[in-house]
Order: sequence, then C-alpha cells, then structure tokens
Amino acid sequence: MGADYVGLVIGAYCAEAGGSVVCYDSDIDKIQSLQRCKISVIDPDLQSLMARNKGAGRLRFTHDAVYSIHRAELIFITISRCSMPHSSCNCLSRTLKNVHRWGNRCEVILVNSTFGMDIS
Repeated sequence: MGADYVGLVIGAYCAEAGGSVVCYDSDIDKIQSLQRCKISVIDPDLQSLMARNKGAGRLRFTHDAVYSIHRAELIFITISRCSMPHSSCNCLSRTLKNVHRWGNRCEVILVNSTFGMDIS
C-alpha cells in the first residue's frame, strides 16, 4: 500500500525473493507509469528489478484498493515523510480502515520512510 520509492523497493525485492506482489497506489497516473516500469528517480537497479519481476508475473501494480487488499497474506503500508503530518495520518487511518473492511486475517507492517524521496 503506497507505491512511492520505499514501497517499490519493498515490492520489487519481495517479488525477487519469489513472492507474488501487488503494489497499490491511489494515483492512477503513477500506476500507469509503473505498469510500464517507468519511475521518476534515477535507480537503474530498481527499474530492471521491477521489469524482470513484472515480466515473470510476480509484480503487479494497481490503483484498486479492494483488489490489492482482498486476498493479501501480508500488507506493507509505506508512509513517506511529509510536510503535512495530518495528511499522512489521514491516509494511514483510511488505509487501515480499508484493510479491516476488505482484508482477510492478514499481517500488516507499517513502514515509515525517514528520508524525503518522493517519486510522484
């Protein structure tokens, strides 16, 4: 949940380890770029890792929250550092409510980025 830099790194490496990964973000334009393996940071290793795992069918991208949550066994919620902390809290609260509403009994891990890299 959250396809900024930290979410992409976690997703790509989990897929590389053999997991079936769905990266979710509410930004449709970002998801469309990610589906073409286009990222707006210069990280050729991440881009090739994403392309390899997407091609192998282990890494998918969606803006459909229900699809990303419904069958999940493990959910990483990535929160980027933000100049508006209330915005991050509202987003986290909404995401946790959706996990409760649509999820099965899955584990949730919250990852808070301590650096300010935003690829949007």
